[in-house]
Amino acid sequence: RNLTLAPICIMIITDGVPATGVREEKTTYEQIDLDPLEYLSRRVTIRLTYLDPIVAKRWRDDVPSRRVRIWTVPGEVMEGWKEQIQPGVELAKQDKFWKWVKDNVDFRVRSRKF
Repeated sequence: RNLTLAPICIMIITDGVPATGVREEKTTYEQIDLDPLEYLSRRVTIRLTYLDPIVAKRWRDDVPSRRVRIWTVPGEVMEGWKEQIQPGVELAKQDKFWKWVKDNVDFRVRSRKF
């Protein structure tokens, strides 16, 4: 009670295809369980990067979620990320990279209508 839950944004770099060992089907996306994230914070956003359009649509349409927002970023947007990394600098201090992420990946996400 009376606790402020800060928004949480999780960025996942993936192809987005569930690795179930079975042929890709709609049911594999429906089996992805986001329940542990649903009440972790008032606003939880998952940003999935490097997806092709078909996989992105399946994540948005087929993965069950009530409060978690799913934002997909196509592979074309992610093409320039490697040039932003400075060799020998730890990830937390990669100012150029994080500015690029903010400008290219980190957009406001709208909730789904129910």
